[in-house]
Amino acid sequence: MIPSTCVGLIGIGLLAVGIFALVSPETAAVMFGIPTQANEARAYVWATATRDIACGCWFLALLALRVHRKTLAASLIVVALIPIGDFINVSLNASQSTTALLLHGSSSVAFVAFGVWLWRGQLSR
Repeated sequence: MIPSTCVGLIGIGLLAVGIFALVSPETAAVMFGIPTQANEARAYVWATATRDIACGCWFLALLALRVHRKTLAASLIVVALIPIGDFINVSLNASQSTTALLLHGSSSVAFVAFGVWLWRGQLSR
C-alpha cells in the first residue's frame, strides 16, 4: 500500500506541476531555475510541462494496471534522468539558481532512492 500511495502522489504531483507550468509559464520558469525573457522561450516551458504531465500519467497508468513493484521501481529510476538533466541544464544556464538546483537534485535522488528501495522490496514487508 505504501509504494502505491507514494507512486500515486508522485504521479499527481507531476501532473500538478505540469498543469501549473501550462497555466503560468513565467512563474514556472522561475521555479525551474531559468526565467524566460521572451515569448519564444515559453515553448520550452510548455515542453517541460507536457513532459511532467506525461510522466505523471505514466505513473498513474502503471498503478491502474497493478504492475509488479519492480516495474514501478525501474520506472522511477529511469525517470530520475529527467531531473538530473534539468539539474545540468540549470547549472549550465542560470547564475542564481540554488533553490532550483536543490529541487532538481533532491528530486532525482528521491526518485532513485525510492526506486532502489522499491526494487529491493523493503516497502512491501
